[in-house]
Amino acid sequence: DVVSVFQPGYPPYSMHGKAIDGPIPYALLHEPNQLQMSYQFLLVGRNRISGRSAQQIRITSIDKTRYGYNLWLDEETGMLLKLNMHSLDGKLLQQIQVTQLRIDDRVAEVFSQVQRDNLPRVINVVNPPQREHVWTLAFLPVGMKPVKQDIHQLAITGQVAEYSLFSDGLVNVSVYIQAATGVFKNDVNLNNGANTVHSRTDGKVQVTVVGDIPLITAQLMAKSIEVTN
Repeated sequence: DVVSVFQPGYPPYSMHGKAIDGPIPYALLHEPNQLQMSYQFLLVGRNRISGRSAQQIRITSIDKTRYGYNLWLDEETGMLLKLNMHSLDGKLLQQIQVTQLRIDDRVAEVFSQVQRDNLPRVINVVNPPQREHVWTLAFLPVGMKPVKQDIHQLAITGQVAEYSLFSDGLVNVSVYIQAATGVFKNDVNLNNGANTVHSRTDGKVQVTVVGDIPLITAQLMAKSIEVTN
């Protein structure tokens, strides 16, 4: 239940956890049943990826509000060999692919020699207390739920913004609400591959939605802000 992280240019550290944060969501690998409320899974057929026999699985959003995925799983081990993310119109947005895979029992032998006392010390991360906001979203994609709420100070402007994180287990979406500055009088729409940023203002507050979701979904979420008190 401890994950140790080593990366160039940064001091190594350890933290409590049961999963390694990487490009493949934890739920997809370990708790796929949690995703059935939001996505449909379809067996497509067999193929060869990096010289290995693989089973292709297509994942589509039930309500068509999120991107689609194609996975290729190694038939022998179940390991993910390839992942493609597609837009709603089928355009390839992102790809992860294993170029070479070798199964070797000696890996376990090497890890057994790691001395726990030599691993970096565990950092105890203290999460800030959850803060209830006085707003909610009337529209959320099917299966997406709020998982975190707090206050952020934006690094570039220094402004304070109310922040909420929403997730369906496969995709995370961040929503920021702050006082309008007058800088943006029109909607702002930015796309970088799969990542979308949509910001809109009514002159009093500015709402910004960030996540790997289609622009139309981000716009619907931003427009659905409702005051709860």
